[in-house]
Amino acid sequence: MKASGAVKTTLRPGASKGQGDTRLPGLMKQDQPANVNADALDYRGASGQAIYTGNATMWQGETAVRADSVAIDRAKGDFVASGNARSTILLDTGVSIAHASEIRYADAAHTIGYGSMKNALGVVAAQAQLSGPQGDLRADRIDVILAEKGGHIDRLEAYTNVSMKVDTRTAVGERLTYFADQERYVMSGAGTKSVKVVESCAETTGRTLTFFKSTDRIIVDGNEEIRTQTRNGASPACTATPPSRPR
Repeated sequence: MKASGAVKTTLRPGASKGQGDTRLPGLMKQDQPANVNADALDYRGASGQAIYTGNATMWQGETAVRADSVAIDRAKGDFVASGNARSTILLDTGVSIAHASEIRYADAAHTIGYGSMKNALGVVAAQAQLSGPQGDLRADRIDVILAEKGGHIDRLEAYTNVSMKVDTRTAVGERLTYFADQERYVMSGAGTKSVKVVESCAETTGRTLTFFKSTDRIIVDGNEEIRTQTRNGASPACTATPPSRPR
C-alpha cells in the first residue's frame, strides 16, 4: 500500500490479518497508540515494514523521533530514522535529546544507535550529539544500551573523537563507556592520543581516566607511553588572588 500527501497514521499493537502480531517500536509504550505523520508512506504488509518519507515524525507522549524518513519494522519493533534525525526520548531517568544523521533502534538488543553525518569522502562532517542526565556528549558514534526491563539506560558507549561535558567537568578522548547505575565514566585514548579531563583549575591527563558524576574522584591509569599529570592554573582566573574575607 502506498499513500502520499499529508499522511497521518495511528499505530496500535495487536494482531493484523494475515501478518501475525504487530508491534510498536520498542521505545514506545505497548499499551498506548503511537502516531506517525509524513509526506508519503510505503507500507509493505508482507514484511511488516512501514517506510515514511518527507518530514517524518513519530511520537507518543513526550517521546518523539523526527527525520527525513522513518522506517518501522512492525514485526520486530525496530525503527531507523535517517537524514537530519532528531529525537526526544522519555526514560525513567529523565529526557534524552539527540541529533544525528541516523538513529537506529534494535529492540532485541535494547540498543539505540546514533550515527554521524559524513561527506562524500566519508569524513565526519557533523558528529552525533546526545544530551541527557549523563551530560552532553558528542562522538562519531554513540550507542545507548537500555535495561531489559524498565525504561532506563544501563550503559552508554561512544566511539572516536569523544567529548563529554558533565556539569562543570569536560572530558575528551577516543572511547567512552558510561555505567548509569554508578554514574561512572571510563574514558580512554588511542594511539598517541591521551585522555584529558578539565574541571575548574585542574587538568588531568592519562591513558585511561575513570571519574564519577557526583564526586571529585578521578582514577588515572597511566603507563610508560603517556605521562599522567594533574596541572593546576589551567586558566588566568586560577592564578588570581582570591578576594579577602571581611573580619
